[in-house]
Amino acid sequence: MAPSLGLHRAEARALSNDRSGQSSEQGLGSLVNVPLLDLVAQYQTIIDGVNANLANFETIKRFHLVPEEWALDSGELTPSLKLKRRVVNQKYEKEIATFYSDEASSHR
Repeated sequence: MAPSLGLHRAEARALSNDRSGQSSEQGLGSLVNVPLLDLVAQYQTIIDGVNANLANFETIKRFHLVPEEWALDSGELTPSLKLKRRVVNQKYEKEIATFYSDEASSHR
């Protein structure tokens, strides 16, 4: 069985909530000065919170943050803002392959 996986686009709004529940409307530029390990740790905390309410088979097991915003201009989104899976799969082929690398070696 394949693990639940995810490519996540870094989202400043997801990480900028303060204790009062106010959210900053800053863009990705505000994340430039955040160390990568801190950014991954913040996303892991969010994912852990979501996973807490899910059955084991539904949880996100692995994720990879991508720095680019997905947009119409770059080809990842359709005009109705749906994700073009084929384009994303091709663009992030190497990152997606790492999700399965340890699974492939464990079945030999």
